[in-house]
Amino acid sequence: MPSFKLFSEQSKTYKQEVLKFNRENIIAVEPYVSFGLERFAEHVISIETYGASANAKDLAKFYGMDQEGIEKSVKAIMQ
Repeated sequence: MPSFKLFSEQSKTYKQEVLKFNRENIIAVEPYVSFGLERFAEHVISIETYGASANAKDLAKFYGMDQEGIEKSVKAIMQ
């Protein structure tokens, strides 16, 4: 979603058409801060801290934002 502001200004019908599901059935994945995603998704997988320094691949793994980490988080949510 490129712009929360523009999306929020759309009609309820349009938003439902785009999201296709109720908020409770959506898992959002954001490799940065989840700011605002909770309005659209019941579950948010994100990084809520800052200040780490390393190459992107190592940081993604450290924060669970690599494929394996995201799969693990989604499976935990779905149980």
